[in-house]
Amino acid sequence: MELLHRHNILFASEDISNTPILTDDDISNNPVITIGKDEDENINDKIPDNIQDQLDTDETRVKIASEDISLDTTFLSWEEVEDFLKDYGQRNGFAITKYRMEKNRSMQLITKRTFVCEFGGKFKSKKLESALQAGKQRNIRTKKCQCPWHINFTFPERATCITVSLFANQHNHELRPDAFEFSSKYRKFTKEMIDEIEIMTRYGNLSITLQRNLLKARFPKMNCSDSDLSNAIQKFKSLDRSNMHNDASDLLINLVQKKQEDPQFFVKFELDNDNRLTRLFWMTPEQVVLWIKYHDIIINDNTAKTNIY
Repeated sequence: MELLHRHNILFASEDISNTPILTDDDISNNPVITIGKDEDENINDKIPDNIQDQLDTDETRVKIASEDISLDTTFLSWEEVEDFLKDYGQRNGFAITKYRMEKNRSMQLITKRTFVCEFGGKFKSKKLESALQAGKQRNIRTKKCQCPWHINFTFPERATCITVSLFANQHNHELRPDAFEFSSKYRKFTKEMIDEIEIMTRYGNLSITLQRNLLKARFPKMNCSDSDLSNAIQKFKSLDRSNMHNDASDLLINLVQKKQEDPQFFVKFELDNDNRLTRLFWMTPEQVVLWIKYHDIIINDNTAKTNIY
């Protein structure tokens, strides 16, 4: 394997599998601490506590160190911690994700939190066990390579700031300067961006190229691929299509009612054996008069390719 960042690389042949890296000694001894995970966080539930114990020790290790974080570093809030780690990951070529947290049982305040490299842990399939046994599981590629990089923060009840309690600054993969561009961690639309996409899709019918150019002008720091934008556009198109299921029947009922109200209103339709509308034609009384007088028909479709149909 070609190593690009040679000044950051240290080769190690010794066995490091027994080196513990998550050492919060007071977890089991403190009765007011409860271990939990954020329900809305997209994390890998099966990342082992001793991440490095799971690494394959039969091959030569490549240790890559990112920028150091001093244990004296302090923060005033968890939001400040997340902003710091986002900038840190962008500078060092990898994304950082939330792993687990601990709360004080009495006040439900976050007292400890662990962040890991996006490549940490193992891939865990969400397929049902029955599907796996039936051989229906697809062989897919995963970016998970059990990277041991992680950092712990602590915020005791009586403390005035958040501090770094443990920092394992070691990766087992290459650090990429373009991680910010390609990592799903950073490729997210803000609510303002989503609102703009909805307006341009549902009411402007703009192409993906025009939408991307307008979004770039509106949000210069936007970092999303064409596939991300296409998926967002399709969500709103699908939403519009989901409201179309009764359009045909509603239209037919409305036309039949007009026919009942005015005998001069002309309606002709056909249904198939499944009672589905296959043909429909109608003329208003004014159109009937014009047809009798001129015997000409001009079709002008002003909505072609401009709406959900």
